[in-house]
Amino acid sequence: YEWSYRSVLRYFRAKYPLPRIRTYRRVETPPGAQSQTDWGEFPQVDVGNGIEPMHAFTMALGHSRKTAVVWSRSEDQLGWLSCHNGSYSRLGGVAAVNRIDNVTTASAQGAGAWGVINDTYRTYARAVGFHIDACQPRQGNAKGKVEAKVRLARLRVDPTGKRFGSVEELQAWTDERLEAWCRKAICPATGLTVAESWEQEIPHLAPLPIMPEPFDVVVTRPVHR
Repeated sequence: YEWSYRSVLRYFRAKYPLPRIRTYRRVETPPGAQSQTDWGEFPQVDVGNGIEPMHAFTMALGHSRKTAVVWSRSEDQLGWLSCHNGSYSRLGGVAAVNRIDNVTTASAQGAGAWGVINDTYRTYARAVGFHIDACQPRQGNAKGKVEAKVRLARLRVDPTGKRFGSVEELQAWTDERLEAWCRKAICPATGLTVAESWEQEIPHLAPLPIMPEPFDVVVTRPVHR
């Protein structure tokens, strides 16, 4: 066939109906079992100092779909941990497992189940009380719920073209819009709104510990008994 793959794709989409079974089946998790985490990038945001890139850290609970979006100027280690703190505070507790992408702020070497989690993130997870579950490489569908919420952020809380006086003002605007979405959106696992489903999930989350101050270096030192 001399033409492109896209031509074949357009032909099949026009001629044949959607498959009866999804290519990827949606996996539902019990209340309090899992959160999923990802970054979204917004390159042109005005938070009082002119246009600059901002990063939207997104954490979604796998059961209720309750979502937190926390803004950061950087995706470095301090930004990564600070956004975790902000997300857990907004979600009202800690899920048993946090599924992540293979970002350098979490993985020191390798990827997925055979990767090595870096000492800083491992220490943070131990302090907060969750297990780290890194996705396999190039398998974004393994954290499809948060991928969908990153797309949701682009629809609901995209700050491009708006002007904010500070990052705190942008954050308050974001929290308000997400709260309104939670009261209207329906959770496919429960048939209730996301807000109602989250209220039922909260008792299954581990209570918030005293959140550790974000840190970017972890070292060990031998000491005398």
